[in-house]
Amino acid sequence: MELLQELEIFAKEYDVPIVEEEVRDCLAMFLRIQQPKRLLELGTAIGYSAIFFATLLPEVEIITIERDDAMAFKAKENIKKAGLTERITLLHGDAKELLPTLDGFFDAIF
Repeated sequence: MELLQELEIFAKEYDVPIVEEEVRDCLAMFLRIQQPKRLLELGTAIGYSAIFFATLLPEVEIITIERDDAMAFKAKENIKKAGLTERITLLHGDAKELLPTLDGFFDAIF
């Protein structure tokens, strides 16, 4: 996906932490086997992982939490650009405060 490549360049240029290629490939293998329907991500950054997971798993619903204002704003833009706002929910705030408000179960947590 072209957007993911753009995000990799952005992350490198602005020193934004995203998963390394080897880790991403390992996660992809694990997630293809597990086929989670609902995934929780703590630390959205620019949205790279959430977009990658949603692209990899067309059935997954993703809840992702980011506390940093600038990162949450950038992630929201990127999720919209990817056309994934229906499947990725970005919660802006501290995970310690937001986690108790979440309902249901998650098949995977990243």
